[in-house]
Amino acid sequence: MPTEMRPIELGEWEEFLRAAEGSFSSHVAAEDIEDARADFEIDRSLAVFENGHIVGTAAAYSLSMTVPGPEQLAVAGVTMVGVIPTHRRRGHLTSLMRRQLDDIRERGEAMAILLASESAIYGRFGYGIATTQTELQIDPRLGRFAHSPEMGGQVELVSADQARKVVPEIFERARRREPGQIGRSGPSWEVFFRDRERWRYGASARFYVVYRSANEQLDGYCAYRIRENWENGVPENTLQIGDLMAANDEAWAALWQYCLSVDLMTTVTARLRPTDEPVRWMLADPRRLRTTYLGDFIWGRILNVPGALEARRYAAGGTVTFEIADRFMSDCGGRYRMAVDGGRAGVERGTFEPDLALTINDLSAAYLGGARFSTLARAGRVQEYREGALRRADLLFSSDRAPWCATGF
Repeated sequence: MPTEMRPIELGEWEEFLRAAEGSFSSHVAAEDIEDARADFEIDRSLAVFENGHIVGTAAAYSLSMTVPGPEQLAVAGVTMVGVIPTHRRRGHLTSLMRRQLDDIRERGEAMAILLASESAIYGRFGYGIATTQTELQIDPRLGRFAHSPEMGGQVELVSADQARKVVPEIFERARRREPGQIGRSGPSWEVFFRDRERWRYGASARFYVVYRSANEQLDGYCAYRIRENWENGVPENTLQIGDLMAANDEAWAALWQYCLSVDLMTTVTARLRPTDEPVRWMLADPRRLRTTYLGDFIWGRILNVPGALEARRYAAGGTVTFEIADRFMSDCGGRYRMAVDGGRAGVERGTFEPDLALTINDLSAAYLGGARFSTLARAGRVQEYREGALRRADLLFSSDRAPWCATGF
């Protein structure tokens, strides 16, 4: 049947959302429509119409992502990608991906990012794993710190209304020092503080604490829930850390120490944490901190090689030439020479002899420093043509912090 692909109009929003959620076999409630519309960009939507009905969807948010430096890079946050169950295996997803990536590149964004519902899907469109997340668990009674951190400030418990006024600014300062973190818009914060019942899964509404440094500046916050469980009058409650961000190490340590000292808890869990989470090294008995999950989070897809490579800073100087294969957008591929001086890169395209051969997926995975070129080579994904090139590329792209994103979209 004939189909049409185009951005939706405002009056088509509810049908678009129902189609997007329907592709994941999810129902849409009235509050879902309100929440999802808050920061949705109508002009960045794409829908496949068949006989006047939406059968496929894709959208994007205009985001800012921290890259090594730290610097800020404008990226497209790809979301709501799906095809309803009755219309799969007809090429709609591929068509949506191609049109969307073309649109993103035309907007001047050098990179697209997304959260993959299925990890086997997006590699064929040029995406690679850019950040990894962990989930942690510990019995707080065994969470004593090896050394009491020197803290000139204090942790304060605040109301949701108070948190609404101060947390977004703390987050923005904190996330700008962490490669991989993306900004949160005002409307997305409004949705965050609605704290819907369906987000709690049997736990409490959020509690909020902030860290006030000695200079009276608020330098960190933690949003958490309590899941109560009393067995024969004995508390076996769980404190669930949902969001813990800090603009300095003192605030980070203080907030973790607070979470490990709340009374009546036998378990503390934390989701969306970095792979180099320093709390493990703060503990007197680090083995007690269990990693209960380790997996991919942000997937990235470079669309403008010079634009992306020149946007971040590098740990050393030197030159490396890439031969990049791009199976989905062949015009993005080619040979690129990157020369770094003073931490800044200049990139040119030409007919150079390559040092390394790889796909756009793997360059995108290595971009934030989360994947080493030498590791990718051991996996058979990168080929070294010039001896020493892998070591040089590893050094150039290394980051002093593991890339990490605490924000879903």
